[in-house]
Amino acid sequence: MTTNTDRGSQFATVTWDAPDIVGGDDYVEVNKTDESGQRFQIGSSTVTYAVTDTEGVLVTNCSFDIQVFGKVSLRISSGRYNICDGLSI
Repeated sequence: MTTNTDRGSQFATVTWDAPDIVGGDDYVEVNKTDESGQRFQIGSSTVTYAVTDTEGVLVTNCSFDIQVFGKVSLRISSGRYNICDGLSI
């Protein structure tokens, strides 16, 4: 999953749908490293979901990466005139 920050910010708010847990009735707890809707800094992060059974034993887990890129604002000038002020890339 990739996203961009707002211009001038070091963070992006990232949302996703939680994974579906199907099959088996013995799991009781789903632990996750991060929450959907949380802010992530520029860079790469890994979100992990772990499912444990009634005895606390790991049944399964899944993970995915989030990559946040920063936006920069450019000013291109020619002499004393700004040609493109606030161009975002």
